[in-house]
Amino acid sequence: MSIFNDIAKAFGSKKAPSIEALERLVSGAEAALAAAQARLAELEAARADAILGGDEARAAHRAAIRNAEDDAADAEAALASVRTRLEAAKREAEEAERRAKYDAARRAQETAAAAVAAQYEAAAATLIALRTQVAEADALVEAANNDLPAGAERLPIEAESLVRDIQGNAREVLSSERVELWCGAGGAPLPPEDAARVRPRDGSTGALTVNTGFGSHAVQVHRATFDRQKVRAWTAPIYGSRLRDLEIPPLRPDAPPAPAVVEELVPVPAAIAAE
Repeated sequence: MSIFNDIAKAFGSKKAPSIEALERLVSGAEAALAAAQARLAELEAARADAILGGDEARAAHRAAIRNAEDDAADAEAALASVRTRLEAAKREAEEAERRAKYDAARRAQETAAAAVAAQYEAAAATLIALRTQVAEADALVEAANNDLPAGAERLPIEAESLVRDIQGNAREVLSSERVELWCGAGGAPLPPEDAARVRPRDGSTGALTVNTGFGSHAVQVHRATFDRQKVRAWTAPIYGSRLRDLEIPPLRPDAPPAPAVVEELVPVPAAIAAE
C-alpha cells in the first residue's frame, strides 16, 4: 500500500488518527518525497541520453519526468497536509493536558477549601485550648519553682519542653589509652610516617632528618605521653517552636460595616436632557 493510500485510510476513518499514527504518516510521506525527488534527479541526469535517442525516446523521457514531478509534488503536498494535522493534534493534546491539570487543581482547591470550612473551627479551638492549658501550667510551675518544698528539684519552666525539645549530649569519653609518641619542638605529635623515621638518641630524645629548600638537616624530637581517647562529641539541644508563638487566625475576618447609602447628582448633557 502506498503512502497516499495510508493517508487516505487514516484521514477517512471516523476516529481521528493518533499522534503516533500521524508521526508514522509523516515519516512515510518524507520517504515518498525523497524517493520522488531522487527519481526526478535521475531522469534529469539522463535527459541528454534521451534526446540523443530520437523523438520517441525524448517523448517517453519527458513523460517520465512529468510523472516524477507530479509524484514529487503530490508527496510534498501530502507531507505538508500530514504535518499540519500532526501539529494540530499535538496542540490539542497539550491543551487537553493543560485542561486536565487545571481541572485537577480546581478540584483539589475546592476540596481543600471545604475541608478548612468543615474542620478549621474545631482545630483552632483545640490549639487555643492547648495554648491556654500550657500557659496556665507554666504559670503554676513558675510559682512552684519560686517557693520549692524541702528537697525538691526545680521543674522545667516550660511544659512544651517535655515533648517538643531534643536534648543535647554532653561530651563523653568512651575509651582512653595512654601512649608515648614522638613530638616536635612545639609539642605536637609527629605524623606516623615521620615518627617511623626518627633516629632515637636515648629513651626520650632523638633526631629526624627533614628536607627543605636549603638542603637536609636534622631536627630534634622528644617523647611525650598522651591519653589517646575515643570521644563522643558534644551536641547542642534543639528547641521546638511553642504554641504561644503560633498565630491562629479566625476562619474569616470580621465583616466590615455595610457601606452607607448616599445621594449623588450626575450631570446630564443638554442634548440628552432635551430629548
